[in-house]
This record gives sequence, structure tokens and C-alpha cells, in this order.
Amino acid sequence: RSSAASDVYKRQILPEDKLLFLDIKSGPEITKPLIEAVKRSGVKTEQVVVIAFNTEVVASVKKAMPKLKVQWLSSIKTDGRGNPKPSPHKISEVMKKTGADGFGGSGNVDFYNSEFVKACAQLNVGDMAVWTINDASDAKHFSSLGLYSITTDFPKKIRDALEDR
Repeated sequence: RSSAASDVYKRQILPEDKLLFLDIKSGPEITKPLIEAVKRSGVKTEQVVVIAFNTEVVASVKKAMPKLKVQWLSSIKTDGRGNPKPSPHKISEVMKKTGADGFGGSGNVDFYNSEFVKACAQLNVGDMAVWTINDASDAKHFSSLGLYSITTDFPKKIRDALEDR
């Protein structure tokens, strides 16, 4: 529902120093109503981050509203030879093709490590994020990598664990 974004802002649920992540699960047909809702909301564009697995959505939203931050999401798995899939090079290709500002990968500690983050940084991948981290030790690992964001189902638990470092 694209009106959900407007509702959040109208009710002033989102503090000015926080971000709202809009996780898009549909296709590029959502672009026009999404952009209209963000514009109607009156919120600062820099407070909104659109995240999506669908590269067509990423490209469409970025083209429609270039100042809006958009991240491409993907699971990180193995290619069968022990290498991460997608590779940093593949992520970089998708970023260039779609205009995405960043990448959000699944919380696979075996592959999402400092080498992976450094390789992505060298390829100008942009902001890097991870999802869905519910284990405190995993959160500490990902926090140590300097990621843009860590998504969790248990924000208090993870925040407390990170503050205890």
C-alpha cells in the first residue's frame, strides 16, 4: 500500500533524525504511486530508503526520483565452489545497471565478511546493509564491518548487544 508511507509521516511517527525503509515486494508498477506518496508525505527525501529485490523496481524508482535512496537486495549464497553469489563484481554490475545507491545482503556470516565488504567498496558498490540479523553475536560481526544498516526483528535486543561492545 503506497498510502502507508503518507500515513506514517502525517501522524509524525517518524522522528526527523530517523530513516524509513520501504521494502517493495511488487513490480515496477508500484513506482508512480510510491513516488506520489513520498512526495505527498512532506518528509525529507533523504529520510526515505527504498529497498527491493526486483532490479526493475530499483531502476524504475531511481529513474523516477533520482534523489531518493534506493538499495538492491539479494540473498548471499554459495556458487558451489565456496564463493559468494552474487559476487562483488556482479553486485557492482547490477548497481551500475539500475542506478542503485547501495546493496543489502542476507546475513550470511560465511560470505558477508570484511573481504567481501572491501571488494564491494573497491567496486564503488555504495552503502552496504544486511538483513535479517536476530543473533547478538552476528549483529556484532556485521556492525564491525561498518555497514549502513542492520535489519532485525528484535531492535532492542540487538541495540543493547551493540551498546555492550
